[in-house]
Amino acid sequence: MKRALYFCSAAVLGAFLSSCTSVHPLPEDVTDNTVTIVNKIRCEARGAVIQAIIAYLEKRDDQRDRQFAATLKADERALGNLIRARSGKDISKQSYDYLNRYYYGAIGYDFKLDIERETNNAVSFSLIDAFRNHDRRFDIGAGQRRVQQATRDFRILDEFKELATLRDCGGKSEVNIAYPIAGRIGLAETVSTFLALNDLAGLQENKETSATKFTDQLLFTTTLTGRVNPKLVFDPVGIGDTNPEFGLTNEYRRTDKHQVTVSIEVPTKVPSAAAVPDARPAKRQVEDNLNTKRGQDALDALILLENRLN
Repeated sequence: MKRALYFCSAAVLGAFLSSCTSVHPLPEDVTDNTVTIVNKIRCEARGAVIQAIIAYLEKRDDQRDRQFAATLKADERALGNLIRARSGKDISKQSYDYLNRYYYGAIGYDFKLDIERETNNAVSFSLIDAFRNHDRRFDIGAGQRRVQQATRDFRILDEFKELATLRDCGGKSEVNIAYPIAGRIGLAETVSTFLALNDLAGLQENKETSATKFTDQLLFTTTLTGRVNPKLVFDPVGIGDTNPEFGLTNEYRRTDKHQVTVSIEVPTKVPSAAAVPDARPAKRQVEDNLNTKRGQDALDALILLENRLN
């Protein structure tokens, strides 16, 4: 019986340990891989820009604008064709000038995927001898606690004209409640808010870059826990018989912190053809915005740490 119990416990424990053999925690352990996550977010930004353009064109009085909005609804590739042609023959001049202003805009994404995984596995075995006046107990056990952490930090920059011609977007992504970054994260609201503030309220222009900017920071945290602690106890038949107890401790905890900082920048004036080669690229401006936000976050973290220490 004891030998069978021992081998049974070893098999169960081994099976559990083998299920967590990955040394490097990755997003695809629980959801999509990094490339798929980034592509979904870029496609969501593309869809948000296109929807904003459709909404603008549908409000116009010119029949060509409303017709192009209907065409764009049916086939989003029509915007890419318009941009590549660099011609406003399909829409009114006012609408073309409006879209041309955003043609030189850019959007940047700072990604930080922080994953921590903790496993706690232990096995225990007890022998209890029952006597008339007392019990004699012998315990033995062993365990292993492992903590693995991985942080993936990177940046993607897109110009609006690049988003319009982005391929491989497929169908519309859905909201992912468990792991929001793997689904639709709400960029439609970010883009529409930027456009509304820029067009209606008038975002303040950066005099050095002659552009308006908008930054949004999104943070999603998901914690997954699990525990299986079986215990097997044999009742003694009589006095002096051995009463064995066998137990397993299997605990799992994983925390995913996914942060995306989105920055949008659009020039306030459309550069002339001669000025474009010497103009400061919008991508560089967006990158500076993201670098400034990173620096501010680092400074805030130092101030918070100092306050805690004091």
